[in-house]
Amino acid sequence: MEKGPWIFVEDDGYVSPSLYSVPSHYSPYIGGIFVPRGMIQDRIKKIAEDVINYFQDHPITILVVLRGAFRYAKDLIEAIDAMPNPNFRHYNLEFIRARSYVNNVQQDVLVEGLDQLDLTGKHVLIVEDLVDRGKTLSRVAEIVREKNPADLKISVLAYKRNPINQWVVPDFIGFSLPNDWIIGYHIDYNNHFRDLPHICKLNEAGIEKFRV
Repeated sequence: MEKGPWIFVEDDGYVSPSLYSVPSHYSPYIGGIFVPRGMIQDRIKKIAEDVINYFQDHPITILVVLRGAFRYAKDLIEAIDAMPNPNFRHYNLEFIRARSYVNNVQQDVLVEGLDQLDLTGKHVLIVEDLVDRGKTLSRVAEIVREKNPADLKISVLAYKRNPINQWVVPDFIGFSLPNDWIIGYHIDYNNHFRDLPHICKLNEAGIEKFRV
């Protein structure tokens, strides 16, 4: 991924976790901090502004991909709510589940919760936490398109520069990150590290420690 309208974190652009407040039980497994919490919050505010400017007076159906995107979606919605814009109308929230990883191996994509949604003629924003290989998000977008929305855009907090990803490039991206294992800010590894306040690199010791 080339540099663009997102924050590009260089391959060696991480800092030691000793420089930030990190839960002590996670410290041995963090290889570095890519994006601290404060920068995440500021970037989300700018994405909220971009989303409002794009959709203008169209009501949005915000489709949140659980579980990973919950925190990003929460902060994004709060940022949207806080922005005065008399032309912006309203949004609806819908939640789906999508899962494809066990340990660090991608499995078949499982999507739940889209079958009963009527998205015909609606302006849809998919909100996801992380794009890795892109297979999961691509499948979600494919199913949504089959429901004939008037418009479909995608926002992700973190886009990993995985060379295997030839599936999807989202419309609103928070951070472009190196091709490392990413954790934190509700991005998990086998349901661990969701409560880590920063976006970080998981080291090899962490991969083995929390393997299932």
